[in-house]
Amino acid sequence: TPNSAFETIGEGITNMSDGDALNVKAGTYTELGLNLSNDAAELWFEIGAVIDPVSGTALTISGDACKVTGMHKITPAAGATGVLVSGDECHLSHGKILTGAIGVLITGSGVMIDDYAAGFQTTTAYDIQGIQGRLYKCKTVGSGLTIGYKINGGVDTGVLQDCTSTGHQTAGYSIATNSQDWTL
Repeated sequence: TPNSAFETIGEGITNMSDGDALNVKAGTYTELGLNLSNDAAELWFEIGAVIDPVSGTALTISGDACKVTGMHKITPAAGATGVLVSGDECHLSHGKILTGAIGVLITGSGVMIDDYAAGFQTTTAYDIQGIQGRLYKCKTVGSGLTIGYKINGGVDTGVLQDCTSTGHQTAGYSIATNSQDWTL
């Protein structure tokens, strides 16, 4: 509750149970190892919330059916990943990831991302390794030899709808051999 708020996002996540929601107030959070691991857990970001760790993946979502929403910004360290979604059937919306090596790495199945932006990563903005992914109104701006949306080999059945890519010199959209049933 507001009267007994946790000092950090990590402390709040540690005290969550399946199905709990955590409201994150505006501010810059530099903590490491954030992992939303409970199933059906939710993170609600207030405008002005920034996750800015000095190393490692900025935010991992390993629980199933999780939700992350609200106008938030993530600035991963050089060579790191902004968001890793390994849980199944998770939903992310209204975020922005600037810098890092990979903006969003999706390994879980059925992940939906809506109105997200990833820019100026050094390798890939959206690295899709989980099946049945759905990305709507996502955006990416790259520079140099980078990839906007990378659908890896064997990753089947997904949607990229109203997703834009600009400035990526390797590929704006890359669909590997052995991937099928994608709607672009």
